[in-house]
Amino acid sequence: MKLHFNAQLHRKPILWSMGGILASQLLVMLPVNKAEAHGAVGFPIARQYQCQLEAGFWGDPANIPNSDCRQAIENPGDSSNPQLPFTQWNELSANPTNPSIQATVELAVPNGLLCAAGDPRKAGLDNVPATKWRKTLIIPDENGHMQLRWENTTAHNPAYMKIYITKPSYDLTKALRWEDLELLYADKAPTPTAGTGQSPSTNSFYFLDVPLKGHTGNAIIYSYWQREDAGNEGFFNCSDVNISEGSTPSFPWLNNSQFIVQGFTPAINDQIRFRVMGGSAKGAEVVDVRIPITAQNQAQAVWSKQLAETLNNNYPEHVRIGVRSGNDIAYNAANVATNRVWLQTGFSSAMSIISETTEPDQPQPPVAQITAPSSVQDNETIALSASASTGQIASYRWEFQHFEPKVATTQNVTVRAVATQQPLAGKVTLTVTNNQGVQSRAEKTINILPSGGIEQEYPLWDRNNVISYGPGTTVIGLDGQAWTCKPFPYSGWCAQTVPDNIQSNNWPYAPGSAAAATLQEGHRAWLQAVRAHN
Repeated sequence: MKLHFNAQLHRKPILWSMGGILASQLLVMLPVNKAEAHGAVGFPIARQYQCQLEAGFWGDPANIPNSDCRQAIENPGDSSNPQLPFTQWNELSANPTNPSIQATVELAVPNGLLCAAGDPRKAGLDNVPATKWRKTLIIPDENGHMQLRWENTTAHNPAYMKIYITKPSYDLTKALRWEDLELLYADKAPTPTAGTGQSPSTNSFYFLDVPLKGHTGNAIIYSYWQREDAGNEGFFNCSDVNISEGSTPSFPWLNNSQFIVQGFTPAINDQIRFRVMGGSAKGAEVVDVRIPITAQNQAQAVWSKQLAETLNNNYPEHVRIGVRSGNDIAYNAANVATNRVWLQTGFSSAMSIISETTEPDQPQPPVAQITAPSSVQDNETIALSASASTGQIASYRWEFQHFEPKVATTQNVTVRAVATQQPLAGKVTLTVTNNQGVQSRAEKTINILPSGGIEQEYPLWDRNNVISYGPGTTVIGLDGQAWTCKPFPYSGWCAQTVPDNIQSNNWPYAPGSAAAATLQEGHRAWLQAVRAHN
């Protein structure tokens, strides 16, 4: 038996963002492993996540489909890599020295860079004001709450969550500041729920029941997920919202998803199964319809109309299929692609192909292919892409040698070559996996060339050798500059062991790291030194 799934999550009180991405998700209840944490807010969708899902940001900015994402590229924090907020959509993170003290959090993520998680390179997310970003419409439930959803490439517990909203006095044309925020929610991170979100690289969710405390109108929801471990890694996301004043909309149906997605093609003797579940994708089924596929109805225009009429005529209280006109919904047989699935608040739907065959057809196996330059100057960034890979692909995993970060899980990624005096052979490995667990691996060597003109008289900082560092030790940091370990008591930070699950660039005590750059001088372990020139 083979199963092809197209499931849509719609959780109370969700109404998807105007012009935004619609969720296409299948929630499967499975154990969730504890590992390095990464993720983004899927509802209300975070700025960088929406732009990443819509893609199109690698070429001419004029071709970016939506103006908010385009303006973030045109007003970047790092003009050499304006795509960074989108390629690192699940890594908007900072490392407060003591997250239990709010002042240290605000040092790591200063005013004006809240949406970028304190990283100046990702400041395009803050440089575009809230008035320019599309907004997710939120309809509070009967208790005045909303359900916020983190979509994780890797969950992590223990952790805690804080959710803020902008005060009514906040000027939406200004960059966000901590003093503009009001705390709505603070609690331990819940147990993650396994499942795939809007990005195929996500594998779990955190669902938070957040009180809106009477807020209405346009606002920013600011979400903070703080890990409780030695690295103190925290994630910070901005979501732009429009909160409805009432809990009961005059039009009761919610635009949940596209009815027929591209590539959903049943064969003769297959069955199309359509279900509606109450409350959540794991709730009780209130609709369960199967349409057998024969030679007479195999054409998409035929079976899709047959399914839509069955649902509209037999289950009108639970689901409608069609195009909205005013308060009416009617099926458009002339243009099947325009039809949507409409559900009541708190319900979800799932559509799948079920084939009863002794030898089920196998999906096209994945073939990994890396698009990347053959060489790069040391300490410079390059963009790599897996978009040329073929076959069914559910997840991507990159591994890098002599580049930062060491690991990535998105289709496109930007990395920085290490600083070096001698030519190095950088290694890139890409593994792609389909839904059946079939994998394909590709490798590529990228030559890292020294920049020249600078005499490297100091060794490179080595995360595996930090125990040897003490007051006065000088090394070449991640930024290619020379750094000297400060005297006691700062020197203890120089020798602090780097947790295995923390990338070097996210370690606040790594010289020249992005995390260290967010700290004030009094919280840094290293002092920039002077390097000799030829």
